[in-house]
Amino acid sequence: MYYAQIYRFLFARLRNTDSVSDIIQDVFMKAYKGIVLKRNDETILPYLYTITRNTLIDHYRKHKDLFMHYEDIEQVDGGLRADTYTLDSEMSARVSDALLSISEEQRTVITLIYMKEMSISEVAGVIGKSEEAVRQIKSRGQRQLRGILEKYEKS
Repeated sequence: MYYAQIYRFLFARLRNTDSVSDIIQDVFMKAYKGIVLKRNDETILPYLYTITRNTLIDHYRKHKDLFMHYEDIEQVDGGLRADTYTLDSEMSARVSDALLSISEEQRTVITLIYMKEMSISEVAGVIGKSEEAVRQIKSRGQRQLRGILEKYEKS
């Protein structure tokens, strides 16, 4: 049920299907071992994101010397015109590059809020910070992204 969401979250950061598969297996094993019977559907997803984030941090620590590999995974919707697709693809690549230029914490907050449509309070629970701290992280990340994307437009 939550597999696809967690998979996309990990893939957006790692861009390596083998690593994502290994980590997602660890995440669900940890979740299975740690699930408290009192958890309801509203708290499971933030719980899974917390486990995912912590497991991802562990992965980064273990593999500091590795660089992220980018696989060109793009699916063309038959209904799109080629020029529209190219524009969307270019913008998507710029946004992805810009996201990689900000801190991991900012990237996580922005991804959870805008791509996973989580609320500030849910994100606060996932990353273990106050709601005000999440708002500040989001604001700083947005400001940095805006600056990076403006530089792309000028070049």
